[in-house]
Amino acid sequence: MQQIALMLTIKEIENLPVHFIMAMGRSGTTLLQTMLDAHENIVAPFESRFLLHFKNKYQKTNHWTEKTKNTFFEDVTNEQKISLFWDLNKSVLKNYLNILPQNASYTTACKMVYLSNNSIFKKGKPLCIIDKNPVYSWLIPLVLNLFPDANFIHLIRDARGCVNSFLKFRKGIEKKSAQSWNTANYYIESFKKERTELFFTLRYEDLLKDPTTYLSDLCHFLNLDFQKQMCTYYKEVNASIETYLNASTDRETLRLRKKGFELIHNNISKPINPSRIDSWKNKLSPKQIDTISNASAYYLSKYGYLENTNISKNKSYSYIELFTFYKIQLYYCMPIWLRELKSKPSLALLEDEQ
Repeated sequence: MQQIALMLTIKEIENLPVHFIMAMGRSGTTLLQTMLDAHENIVAPFESRFLLHFKNKYQKTNHWTEKTKNTFFEDVTNEQKISLFWDLNKSVLKNYLNILPQNASYTTACKMVYLSNNSIFKKGKPLCIIDKNPVYSWLIPLVLNLFPDANFIHLIRDARGCVNSFLKFRKGIEKKSAQSWNTANYYIESFKKERTELFFTLRYEDLLKDPTTYLSDLCHFLNLDFQKQMCTYYKEVNASIETYLNASTDRETLRLRKKGFELIHNNISKPINPSRIDSWKNKLSPKQIDTISNASAYYLSKYGYLENTNISKNKSYSYIELFTFYKIQLYYCMPIWLRELKSKPSLALLEDEQ
């Protein structure tokens, strides 16, 4: 059964906080997003690039005409990941846009998009929105430009487990992925130093060992009460997954939804299993472990994954990976028409498997 959050007034939408999950990919972000979405008062849909993708096109809009609203509606509903993986209630979104004031902000329109997504979980009145997208780790300045009061959940996973997960889809990337992991955390930490109060840091391994404690702490950070169904999220996932997959309007969408669930998100249908924490030890060779450990030693040590390591001797980031992050920032600062000349971005982990 699909659930939609209760309709809010314009004032309530304007005051609704939006928070972001920051992490290197394959760090358990989908698991955390699902746990949070299980909360009655949290809206936490699957990741999408719509927020930053349409930023340059609509952020300066100060007169939302019917034509502008219709164009925004078409842009959002056709956005790649929303059209493939969300269960967007178009009627609800249209109703929201009908009450969008002409002088509304772009962020208010974006909140309406989040609020229009159907969830598999029972929903009450939304008290916050959570947007999870690993690419945000490299785009913090752009996110803060839109939501200067946002909070950030920094999710960390042992680089060896993280890279092992990537290796299921692409071989021979141990060193590059480990350097990217190190650099992504360096970049997040550089913002955390100046705005510590905006960040909640959570290790994936701790979440798996004691979900009740760490989710309770996270809810307190978000000014919410912990709800026990956040730890039994998989029951609703299992009860609803077939309905979600078969709601696809065409064969290609159905194929990608099924492939995405089987290859990437299958674990969200299972209970929390702490044995996943060290599974990389039996899957990586000693050489692979050394390569990853050496390339990511600085933050592996800082986050308590390596002991007896002289952190000052290790590099905290890779110049090449940091340059890649700045290239991604530049990409999202380009006009949308120029970005769309490249057409849609690849669905990397899915398309590599075709």
